[in-house]
Amino acid sequence: MTTSLKVLLVGQSDESLAPIRELLTSDELEIAGTAALGPAALTWAKVLEPELIVVVADESLARPIAVIQALTHGEPAWTVVAMADSFEREFVRQAMLAGARDVLVRTTPALELRQALVTARQAEATRRGPAGHAAPHAAGSIFTVTGVKGGIGKTTVALNLALSLALASDRSVALVDLDLPYGDLAMLLSLKPSTNVMSAVADPAILEDPDLLMAQLCDAPAGLHLLAAPLSGQGPDLDTAQVGPLLNRLAGLYDFVVVDTAAGYGELTAAALDAATQTLIVTVPEAPTLRRTELGLRQLAEWKYSSTRLKVVLNRASMRSGMRAEEIADVLSEPIAWWLPDEPAASQAVATGQPLALNNPKSQIARTTRAMARQLAGIPDRPQRTFWPLRPFWRADATPVAANA
Repeated sequence: MTTSLKVLLVGQSDESLAPIRELLTSDELEIAGTAALGPAALTWAKVLEPELIVVVADESLARPIAVIQALTHGEPAWTVVAMADSFEREFVRQAMLAGARDVLVRTTPALELRQALVTARQAEATRRGPAGHAAPHAAGSIFTVTGVKGGIGKTTVALNLALSLALASDRSVALVDLDLPYGDLAMLLSLKPSTNVMSAVADPAILEDPDLLMAQLCDAPAGLHLLAAPLSGQGPDLDTAQVGPLLNRLAGLYDFVVVDTAAGYGELTAAALDAATQTLIVTVPEAPTLRRTELGLRQLAEWKYSSTRLKVVLNRASMRSGMRAEEIADVLSEPIAWWLPDEPAASQAVATGQPLALNNPKSQIARTTRAMARQLAGIPDRPQRTFWPLRPFWRADATPVAANA
């Protein structure tokens, strides 16, 4: 005898859910209860411990999306499926980003609806594997890009990384400009957004409403979404307490969130570091910058910042620097994860607003950044012939630059 799946229905009211209850009740599905949209949904889910939760969107889409996010936070035992009156692409996208396993249309024949719910639960059980071996929560990853000083190509690295993630993974990517007050990401993408970081945190309701929050980001090339810095460079200061919630909310909507920060380790940057899944510290092969980078790494170590969350990126790597690879590595207390070559095309790309990752994908910087993106995203890199080895070649007779210069 087949055991029926316990189902919790979530919607506007018991009255609005009554037809759904009648539609789904069967030998395969047992309707254990109903709950209103809002905090009550999670409360009843914990009480009833259902295997399936169906979230019904009747009117406004914001509340169902927020409920789906709350119900799928962490690694709950239940499977969440959304249901709507019609197949609306934007709702489907937001529901899936929020964590719904599937999105169904209520006008579908009852037999097909019931079978779709059973299939969704089976697929979820297969994904999780045996009991006690649940996969980690599939929240978005936050990659914070920082550096100890300006002019080292930190913003260019963040931009090309975000574009490479979007192009290499076909997943959703948000790029956030926290290089306040003078962030240049919008300019580098030739965009003039009407919303920005400050508008995203201006009202607490925006962070609570996925629709409102996503409206603060503007469309960028390659399917990228940009949360820009204010174009005027003026306005109220961003409260550091708002940075973590903002980035975490975006990570609930996008697979990857790339954050560009101001130079140094000020309060805003520190808040972005705290929220980061992985921090990329950009430096260049110049003795003073390397020395300051090492001091920054020591400072992070004193703050008990986990070294497993740090990766060093050497930008503008070139034999012309006069430093051997070994000498550069010896200055830093952390290994260098990626070496980005020095290419004249990089400066031209900045001047013209045409990122190399998008407009010159065969350039060595674009190839290396693409490999970086695939590694961070956990995507196996495609074997390719390259003239830039993983460990750069340097002249054996190069004159070293003193580390204390």
